[in-house]
Amino acid sequence: MRNTIKALLFSLLLFPGTGHFVLGKVRRGLLFFLPALVGAVYLVNATIEQAEILAEQMLNGGTPQISETVAMGNASWMLLACWLLAAIDAFFLGRKADHNASAGNKPE
Repeated sequence: MRNTIKALLFSLLLFPGTGHFVLGKVRRGLLFFLPALVGAVYLVNATIEQAEILAEQMLNGGTPQISETVAMGNASWMLLACWLLAAIDAFFLGRKADHNASAGNKPE
């Protein structure tokens, strides 16, 4: 499988930065992986906390009130941005690696 496709699929289907890891660009991959991981962990924790609040409201016979915080919105946008930018960057890095391999050059 070509590096371009492999890096793109890893970044899109697994997690931001994983396509870079496949290409051997670990430091560059961490620039996408770590912020996305922080955002994902925050969103999971906030979702669990919100679910507990909703369950408590329902058990007490009240009407559940869902409240999305500004921080949850920001974390969602950060995660989405990391995912898209990582996929685009991995695609172009993979394309460069494929070009170098077809030209007989050693990968950078």
